[in-house]
Amino acid sequence: MKTADPLEIRDDMDLLFRRLDESEVAVPLKAAGFHAMFENIHPFADGNGRTGRQVLNLMLMEDGYRSVAIKYDVGRTYGKSLEAWQVGSDPVPFASSLLASLEDEQQQVIMMITEMRGAARA
Repeated sequence: MKTADPLEIRDDMDLLFRRLDESEVAVPLKAAGFHAMFENIHPFADGNGRTGRQVLNLMLMEDGYRSVAIKYDVGRTYGKSLEAWQVGSDPVPFASSLLASLEDEQQQVIMMITEMRGAARA
C-alpha cells in the first residue's frame, strides 16, 4: 500500500487532526478512523503500527473505554480489515473488528468481577 509522500506528511497530519476535531461520530468509530488514516499517512520511518494502536487506545481510554489489544492470532484480520478501509474505502470490517475487541475486553472485566464476587461470598 502506498503511504503519504514525505513532503506531504505535515499537511496530511494537520488534515487528519482537523477531521478528528470536526467528527461527531462515537469515539470508538472516531478512534478507528483516526487509526486507519494515521497508518495510511505512515509519518515515521518505524513504529507507525505501535504508535497508531497506542493513540487508538488513548482515545478510547479518554472516553472511558478499556484499551484493546490487537492479538497475534487476529493479525491477519486486522491487516486485511485495515487495508479494506485504506484501499477499498470500506470501514465496516475494521470498525467491526475494533468493536468486537472492545466487547471482548468488556466481557473479560465482567467475568473477573463475577469471579471476585463469587470468591468474596465463599
